[in-house]
Amino acid sequence: MAKYLQRSCPRCNGYVGIVLREPGRNTRLQAVNGKCLGCGYRMAWIVIQSNGRSAVRADRCLVI
Repeated sequence: MAKYLQRSCPRCNGYVGIVLREPGRNTRLQAVNGKCLGCGYRMAWIVIQSNGRSAVRADRCLVI
C-alpha cells in the first residue's frame, strides 16, 4: 500500500504532497514522487535499498 506524506515546498513554502509507492517483491527500488499544489514544483526520487542500509538518490528534480 502506498504512503502519502506532506511537506512544505522549498520554492514557495506551500503544500507538497508526496507519494511513496510500495516496491515490488524482487526489487530494491522504491519510487518517491511529489508535487506542490501552489507553484507546480515537482520531484521524483528513487530510494535504493541495499543490505540493511538505505541510500537516497535524487534521480531528477523538475520545476515546471
